[in-house]
Amino acid sequence: MPDKHPPIQTKSGGGSAARLTLTEKVGYGLGDFGSNIVWGMSINFLLYFYTDIFGISAAAAGTLLLVARVVDAMLDPVMGLVTERVTTRWGKFRPYLLFGTPVLGILLVLTFTTPKLGYDGKLLYAYATYISLGVLYTIVNLPYGALASAMTQDPDDRNALSVYRSFGARAGDGLFVGLATPTLVIALGRGDHVLGYQLTAVLYALVGTVALWFTFSKCRERFVAHGQLKLSIRQVVDVLRNNGPFFLLIMCFLFFVSAAFSRNSVSIYYMTYNVRRPELLGPLLATGTIASLIGIPFSQPLARRVGKRNTFIFGLAGWALCSLAMYLTSYAAVEILFAWYAVGYIAFGLSFGLLWSLIADTVEYGEWKTGVRAEGGIYSIAMFLMKLCSAVAGIAPAIVLSLTGYVPNAVQSESALEGINLIMTLLPAVFGAMAVVPLMWYRLDEALFTRIVADLRLRAGAG
Repeated sequence: MPDKHPPIQTKSGGGSAARLTLTEKVGYGLGDFGSNIVWGMSINFLLYFYTDIFGISAAAAGTLLLVARVVDAMLDPVMGLVTERVTTRWGKFRPYLLFGTPVLGILLVLTFTTPKLGYDGKLLYAYATYISLGVLYTIVNLPYGALASAMTQDPDDRNALSVYRSFGARAGDGLFVGLATPTLVIALGRGDHVLGYQLTAVLYALVGTVALWFTFSKCRERFVAHGQLKLSIRQVVDVLRNNGPFFLLIMCFLFFVSAAFSRNSVSIYYMTYNVRRPELLGPLLATGTIASLIGIPFSQPLARRVGKRNTFIFGLAGWALCSLAMYLTSYAAVEILFAWYAVGYIAFGLSFGLLWSLIADTVEYGEWKTGVRAEGGIYSIAMFLMKLCSAVAGIAPAIVLSLTGYVPNAVQSESALEGINLIMTLLPAVFGAMAVVPLMWYRLDEALFTRIVADLRLRAGAG
């Protein structure tokens, strides 16, 4: 594939001040659309696939999800160092989208394939394919995330990239995967769910590859720090150690991500066994996605008026209150459950739309404090901690199912139903409220960020 956008080697803070084009913003957003087709299949359907289709126990599936996420998380810092120390004619971050994406698609298909093996053979196969899928996801998605800070230093463009990325992510994992998967599994498999999941994964692998290759083609690295292509581990650690805003955001995001992941992994059980309307799973996930897509575009203008931090807090509070309201609502009141779910995801969209913009701002803060620009290090630690969170959030439903005597495709006990309800509603409410606390000490506002960028440009000019 010919490369039309070679990286511009500049001192950070220097380079072109041109604003991003709409094509670049859309191209960047499509990257998370493609990534989250893979992520959405894993988060929303893999546990159910393992227990009810693939044929392993809930306890074994939960252990697998935990082990795979921990292995995946441990790879993030390593991948961060690789992106800091290696550059190519395609740049620091973009080549991973070009070469890693097809392999990621193949592993998605293999993960949702059911081999004709005994129980132990299936378990080994599941470990091999899902851990490999997580490794390739890191190889592709971590450089993709770091790419934003190399594309622009303009605050509005940063916010726009975060909005487009968030929009793409929710369209990928919620609207596309969430709404289409139940129908595609039935239609493509013609009643055979084993074949249905495999062919659905094939389709998603093709769509995800096209989307991420479009990102590679249209996005350009403008801010690659000259002379810092091979950072040492000590330099990266120093950047992180002196980056208070980054660690406050990470504490916030740990709770925020746990709230979303815990709900995603149990939604299929909640609609199947608690509400007893499995046919409404697709519409429920689509409702949440559409609602968040309504909220995401409003995050940028609201952030201009009241600031990113305050917008994020407002979204978290709305999410927590609506989750609590769902817990207090009867399963029979389906319309009311849907209403609380929708309003909660509108609020979720306000926060989600700014998540990566806030992380990107800490790259300049770290450079301002230490003189070292470490996008890969920042994003690798962020992804490392978030994946540890997803590991806990992913195994929680499996533990509950195992402890409460869950039996696939059967009427569940009252204790199992209550456990599923807690993870779907009350736990996200508690996590949402806890995510607000670290933001009370967050001081990297728009005024300080503007001053930081101006200082970095002065340093670049003096150098």
